[in-house]
Amino acid sequence: MMDVNRRQARYSPADQSIANRVRRKLQYSIYRQKWNIAATPYSVSVVAGLEGRRKQQKALDDLKWMDERRDFFAADPFIIRKPGTASEYLIFYEHLSWRTNRGRIDCVDFKDGQFGAVRVCLESPYHLSYPHVLLDEGQIAILPEHSASKDLSIYRVNERGVADKKTTIGRHLDLVDSTLLFHGDRHWLFCTHAGAADKSELHIYHAETVFGPWRPHERNPVKTDLFDARPAGAFIRHGGELFRPAQDCRSHYGAGVVVNRVTRLTESEFVEEQVSEVRPKPGSRYDYGLHTISSAGEYTAIDGARIESSIHPRLDRFGHLFRPRPRAAA
Repeated sequence: MMDVNRRQARYSPADQSIANRVRRKLQYSIYRQKWNIAATPYSVSVVAGLEGRRKQQKALDDLKWMDERRDFFAADPFIIRKPGTASEYLIFYEHLSWRTNRGRIDCVDFKDGQFGAVRVCLESPYHLSYPHVLLDEGQIAILPEHSASKDLSIYRVNERGVADKKTTIGRHLDLVDSTLLFHGDRHWLFCTHAGAADKSELHIYHAETVFGPWRPHERNPVKTDLFDARPAGAFIRHGGELFRPAQDCRSHYGAGVVVNRVTRLTESEFVEEQVSEVRPKPGSRYDYGLHTISSAGEYTAIDGARIESSIHPRLDRFGHLFRPRPRAAA
């Protein structure tokens, strides 16, 4: 998630009326998306809706939210179990300061359904977000979104979740929300590119090893759609099939997650089809957005957004006046 408050003011082709432009300009001069992260003790297949709406709703009713503060937001959670433990987890996420409008990567302990100590994992002079988590030779590592510096690097982290070793896997690449996948005999990298199409054009790269060289898919961009292009978390394997979470940005940035089944992935082909959605619960505290989902062990982590005034907390209650009309699912 990058430079959210300014970038989310872009409009889709279907949202170009003067009235909508005025409403959005007013909204983002007074209000902002306030994100927070949560975890639920259900598998990712349940939370993603792959086992039915009833189970999914139960999982979303059992969310444990991290305490929030007014001076920053927390988003893009990626959860992983600590090696050698049965019930201790680390959750890496974007910490964005309203004062600097720049993100860093933080890490929070999560054990027995409770959030614990928070530490800074990684900072940069440039914006950081979306810390896609992976294991590098058995050690926890992250691949953060760092498109502002055009750097694509994996950072190993120590047992406390603090970055301590960097390996660059791509240079001069302005990739947004890079998500790795090993499928078949190749490594795949799904992302969008920084710029006007950072929410709508899905690109795929592939390589024989995670260190590259990364080659573009023959059909890039493989998808152009505000509904389900930009990545929304790690791939999901369920029932012998592969699923890709994607962000729905039609009405506004990060409105929900669309879960697509990948039916064809080769160097020259890519086919996927929508099977489910993950939406914020209407009327809940964080009912304005949901745009990242990840899992480890028995827990699934998500994020959620609400409308918050950038001027004064007393104005928060009027944020609903700027809420876009819901769009029907495609």
